[in-house]
Amino acid sequence: MKVHKAQVLVESDCELGEGPIYLTGSGSVVWVDILRGRLLRYRMDTEALDVVEVGSSISSVVPRIRGGFAATLESGFFALDDKGGIVSRLGGAIHPQDSGLRFNDGKCDPVGRYWAGTMAKDGDAGKGALYCLDPSGKIEEKVSNVSISNGLAWNPLLGRMYFIDTPERSVVSWQYDLDTGRIQNPFEVIRLDDSHGYPDGMCIDAEGKLWVAEWEGSRVCRWDPASGNCLERIELPVSRVTSCCFGGADLSQLIITTARTGLDDKQLAEQPSAGSVFVANLSVRGFPVDAYPG
Repeated sequence: MKVHKAQVLVESDCELGEGPIYLTGSGSVVWVDILRGRLLRYRMDTEALDVVEVGSSISSVVPRIRGGFAATLESGFFALDDKGGIVSRLGGAIHPQDSGLRFNDGKCDPVGRYWAGTMAKDGDAGKGALYCLDPSGKIEEKVSNVSISNGLAWNPLLGRMYFIDTPERSVVSWQYDLDTGRIQNPFEVIRLDDSHGYPDGMCIDAEGKLWVAEWEGSRVCRWDPASGNCLERIELPVSRVTSCCFGGADLSQLIITTARTGLDDKQLAEQPSAGSVFVANLSVRGFPVDAYPG
């Protein structure tokens, strides 16, 4: 098995770094710190880092075709300006602020539908769901009884959507209609054992293989969804690996977010880079991030 070593790209102390995206136009990496309500942006050419206090828990972010970003805050989908300020709500509220739920991971599919899911703040199983915000502003619940809604990826050539509910320790493939966004007939394609930790965020490469971040696994692994086999791995010096995306000039670098939440003083001393963003050079390329057109 091919093994890669990740290097620190951006030193940061994110409590729960998540949802990285790479903006090809500016050569910037954008990600969020969910628990601190921060939107972070790092320019790879100048090494400049900007941090915006959003004023709410923010769990995912995507570029918006008309400018700025779309993002999931605690209770739903919102439009942000280019500096990360909240502009307006997109669609209706999913749940009240005091519901005990919050949004988690999310991203756009290849035609710009914004998919994102929820979870219970106290970790109760089955309280969350996966939602889809259409470019028209309509919101639809797609999957119910979700515990920790996490990684998403699409392969439109095969008509498949991949989805992670973290405590299930698996990746599920859904039959996916690109034109309508309809999903049906789910089945498990990847099963993680104890040696792999828990699946968190993921992305797909140009060969249709899935790169899955492993919470408590200290790595990102490349999986073949056709065979269920692990093909490659990227090792990190931190345990709580949260998500990944392709970036760099030719989209052959994997950019990886991590977390430090829940680590005790001893663990933090052993993992001084926990919460930072890492990068690994690969021989395979990914895809540009999909934007929300609404």
